[in-house]
Amino acid sequence: IIQVKSSNINELVKNSIKDKEKVKNNKNENKQEHKKQHKSDFRKNNDGEFTDITTSLIGKYVYACTAAGSIYGSSVYGKEWFKSAENVNYNDFITTDYTGRYIYAIGTTIGKSDNYGQSWITVNKVDNDWTGISTDRWGQWVYAITTDKGIYVAADWGSTWIQRGPITGFNVVDTNRYTYSEFQLTGPDSNAWAITATNDIYNTADDGVTWKLISTNKFGKDTVTSLETSDFGNLIFVGTQAGKLFRSDNHGNTFTIVQTLDKPISTISCDGSCQLVTYATGDIADNVAGSIYESSDYGINFDEATYGNHVWTKITTSKPGNFIYAVSFSGFVGKIH
Repeated sequence: IIQVKSSNINELVKNSIKDKEKVKNNKNENKQEHKKQHKSDFRKNNDGEFTDITTSLIGKYVYACTAAGSIYGSSVYGKEWFKSAENVNYNDFITTDYTGRYIYAIGTTIGKSDNYGQSWITVNKVDNDWTGISTDRWGQWVYAITTDKGIYVAADWGSTWIQRGPITGFNVVDTNRYTYSEFQLTGPDSNAWAITATNDIYNTADDGVTWKLISTNKFGKDTVTSLETSDFGNLIFVGTQAGKLFRSDNHGNTFTIVQTLDKPISTISCDGSCQLVTYATGDIADNVAGSIYESSDYGINFDEATYGNHVWTKITTSKPGNFIYAVSFSGFVGKIH
């Protein structure tokens, strides 16, 4: 039998309480540090609601367009913004190459800037019902989708547009533009994916000349609202109007549901490998605000982030994943990380 003096017991109790307080304080400090790491830098823009945003390879150049017909740019990682264009009719969707030099925007027509947003020209005046645009790493190959006339491809920096693929309506498009690894560019130059209004998935591996049907009706009767792929296309994320997030790890052959929420998924974005995945909920049509969710394990688990409730319209991520930007239909634009 071990005998312990009461004074020793009291001392042990005091030390135990001190240890618990230290652990509690450390946890609080960690929480505060976590909040600091996720502190956003948003600013309100009075020029109208933001519809889309895009960034260059390392996140230095950022461009965003508004419903009022303006395009804004930043050449300093979103710290300062300049008005790149105003009163234009290509203000629904926007995309840029890895340098940030070539920018394409689409609305009722298609516009292009080849000087970091300093000036713009119209490169396609055909008034199609355009629903998305994406470009490759160099800005040479550009893909534009429509609701009823299929996919249009330009192979010469937006000068000449040719109808490619099936003549059907497309909801979303994404291009595997480049792979980031120690500042080396590798991987496919122009490997694009598109999903039709009937939820059929198409892929091109030859710069949009031919389109292969990968799978059909993977998402039931739900409407696809967003699409994001890793640079090699092995990981694909699809968001729907019913609030479901689908994930494929085999180039779109099969999908599993990883998240089910009560609001539509408005946008998905990830880094080059899709290790870091960010998506947002919200409904532009009904002006329903939503939240932002983040994953650091290739989209297997997600945590809800606290960046405020907004009607998030688009998120864009630099390929290394060190810069993530977002815009909202309530006029907010800024940096998440």
